[in-house]
Amino acid sequence: MLGESARARVRFLIFISRAALVFENALPHLLLPFTVLTLFVLLAWVGAWENLPPALHDAILVVLFFCGLASFIPLARQPYPQKKDAIARLDKQAPHRIISSLSDRLAVRNTEAQELWQLHQAKLIAQLKNIVPYRPHPGVFRRDKYGLRFLGFLLLVVAALAAGPERFSKLRAAFEGSAASRLPPRLDAWITPPGYTGRAPVFLNFAAKDAKAMQLSVPQGSVFALRTEAGQGIELKIAGKISPLAERHESNAKLLRFEQKLDQDGAFSIQHYGRPLSEGSIAVEPDHAPRVTLEAPPQVMLGKSLRLRAKLEDDYGITEALAKFRFADNEPRNIDLRVLKASPQSLVDVPSFPLTLGLARPRSTISTTTKDVTAHPFAGMPMLLDLVAHDDAGNETKIETGRIILPARPFANPLARALAALRQTLALDKNQRSSISVALELLISEPEKRVPDVHHYLQIASLKAALDDAWSDDQLRNVLDRLWSVATYIEDGDLTDAER
Repeated sequence: MLGESARARVRFLIFISRAALVFENALPHLLLPFTVLTLFVLLAWVGAWENLPPALHDAILVVLFFCGLASFIPLARQPYPQKKDAIARLDKQAPHRIISSLSDRLAVRNTEAQELWQLHQAKLIAQLKNIVPYRPHPGVFRRDKYGLRFLGFLLLVVAALAAGPERFSKLRAAFEGSAASRLPPRLDAWITPPGYTGRAPVFLNFAAKDAKAMQLSVPQGSVFALRTEAGQGIELKIAGKISPLAERHESNAKLLRFEQKLDQDGAFSIQHYGRPLSEGSIAVEPDHAPRVTLEAPPQVMLGKSLRLRAKLEDDYGITEALAKFRFADNEPRNIDLRVLKASPQSLVDVPSFPLTLGLARPRSTISTTTKDVTAHPFAGMPMLLDLVAHDDAGNETKIETGRIILPARPFANPLARALAALRQTLALDKNQRSSISVALELLISEPEKRVPDVHHYLQIASLKAALDDAWSDDQLRNVLDRLWSVATYIEDGDLTDAER
């Protein structure tokens, strides 16, 4: 008789052998169900279920369902392995049919036969521990000679990576119906005018009766924004162009935002998997450039201040207005400065100053601006005056008002007048530094005749030394400031502003 441990060992070997037979018989017949399942998953992960028309979506799903059921028919016809089949499999690998021999019964019941039988049984039980069941050999390669099953695995891996974190939601989409027949769970659309217009955003109502024929009018530079959940098949088209996804996502990673700036008229369409949710046209109101009109000719007040009066207008407000002077092309800058080279290198910019706007960003205003430009090195020279205005949209308007002679301070003292003229020459062309130095040297060479005042002499001598040591533009501009200070000191002396 077999002991309890021997019986347990035999039962275990038979169980393992039967399981191996089940695997060997079932695996070849699972290739066809695996093919159907692979096709279903691939269609889901590439987004086919969401984009198919409803009728085609349902038809393909029904066909795959019945194909899947039919693929299990060969497996269902496969008989379940019996105990004798498991024992026969074990006997093929074990010598002397050990498992079958252990189940044999003694036919003769005498003492000698009984002893021989027990000895035979003991030898078989001793060999049980050496029996190791064969690994299953399903023979799949005989049914799939070209290894197409590995191609299926590879396609599944690629499709899973392409689907990303939405792979499970794409699988559910196959049973939720075509995406084209579903409404997006969240959809917000609005048009935001530029902030400087002061106009409120325009929100689109998809439930309105005119959602399919909207007529909108917005300022130029407005932004059409559309916000929806990721993977919902929303597409925004404006003037026939698909709007790109905004660079930034919303705070919720599942929300996407599309934006497009509106600069011209055109039709718009919001589609959900090709089905229009809202359509209409957008009329873009152009943002015109500012309008500038000179109300009166430039006036010189009290012999030195320049007064300008201009009318400024804009659709949404003037941000900046300037008065800019420039030299006329091919016109001699000063009859006394013909010694200038053909391409003079000026040390200072032509004068310019902002016009008074009164209110911040006025839409219409009369600007009256008074500016003293007599201290500028180019004072007294003929120039052209331009009025320039800007708005928030970046538009610029420039008008030419005509030729004007910059007001200049009159100098009664000939020495002060000479220093002012030297300052203007140096400001026009820094290459005249050496000739200016020679002129200053002539002034101080005969102090008794030209500079009798010792204080004036010392100041001019200091000016010449500073000019000789100046090589950079900043140093030369410092000499310009000192020339003006010395000229005004020589002219006014120690008089206060009230006394002057």
